[in-house]
Parts: sequence; structure tokens; C-alpha cells
Amino acid sequence: MILIYKGTIWPQTDLPIPAYFWTMASPNPDTHARYFIALVPPEPVYSAALEWKKWFRDHYHTKKALNSPPHITLQMPFRWREDREEEIANSLVKFAKSQAALPMTLNGFAAFPPRVIYLNVPPTAELLQLQKALSKMLRREHGIHHDTHRDHGFVPHLTVAFRDLKKAAFEAAWAEVQAKEVVHEYVQPHLSLLKHNGSVWEEHRRFGLGEGMI
Repeated sequence: MILIYKGTIWPQTDLPIPAYFWTMASPNPDTHARYFIALVPPEPVYSAALEWKKWFRDHYHTKKALNSPPHITLQMPFRWREDREEEIANSLVKFAKSQAALPMTLNGFAAFPPRVIYLNVPPTAELLQLQKALSKMLRREHGIHHDTHRDHGFVPHLTVAFRDLKKAAFEAAWAEVQAKEVVHEYVQPHLSLLKHNGSVWEEHRRFGLGEGMI
């Protein structure tokens, strides 16, 4: 018997073939990926928020926020089988079609001491309703409900510095930005499914609010 796996030949032999070989040779249908669902702002707000992330990196040596595009989280990260991704996508198509584009505002800075600084997102009735309806749909149709804004409840925000922002740097950065006037008013046209590629988060699919997948 000769086995070939990714170009490697396992020759005929009386010795038993190691168990790990069968694991490597058989495709694993149970591969999971990490996803979350968010509002990724359109241009020019996207670029403005990205510039703030870079500003914090350059001035306060915090770069973890750059591991994802600017976004407002609606559903915290969850693990899901990649071969069942279309189930989530199809549900999001239907959900997005049932919703309307959202009037949104980014208004100044706020914080979760002692690590997180974010662009403040006023919690409008429309935004709260969207997040509540999304959570209900994900729980009902897919059993996704764990860790949804467990620490603070749903506080809409767009993070610009977190995790690797040291406490002393947080205090200095917060003193510098807390009174800055930063205001962006825009209409949010879509929600997004983000997926982790092993290194960073990427915007994987978009779903037009009132439209479906775009």
C-alpha cells in the first residue's frame, strides 16, 4: 500500500501507519472560524476613524485597535463552522432586508478605564432596536448568544485604542482627547460580517440595510 499526502509518499511497509497521518490526510469538516457582526462606517467616516487609530498608535504606542477595521460591534465574536458560513450569511441577508439604513453620529471621545478609548456613538432608538433584533434572530436561528456585550451591556462605540494601551498612557491620552470636538453625522447603509484570518479581523461580507448582500 502506498499513501500520498500533499506530495509526500508513505511507502508500503509492515510498520503501522501513525494515527496522526490519518488525521492529516482526512479533511476536517469541523473547521471553525471566528466571526463577529458590526457596523463598518462608510467613507469618509471610515478613513477619519482609521486615522484616529493610527494617531493613538503613533502617540501612545497602542496598535491592537488596528487589528480590525473601524466598526461598531453588534454581536461579539463567536466561533462557527466555516462549511456552514452560508447559513449565517443567508440569515443576515434576510435580516438586513427587513431593516432600514440608520442615521448615525460619532460625537467626541469616551472610555472604559483603564484600557479602552473610543469614539462615542449616541444610542439612538433605531440603533438599539437593530442590535436587539439581531441578537434575537441569532439566538433563535443559530443558538448564538454567549458573551454578547457581557461586561457593559450594549454600549455602542467605535474603539480607537485598547488592550495594549498601558495604564499610564491611558491617563495621558484620555487627558489629551476627552475634550476634543469630533463629530461625524452620516447614514449607515449596511451591516458587516467580519472574519478572523489568523492574524487580523477582515470585513468579510456586507449586507445592505433594506437591500440584502452587497
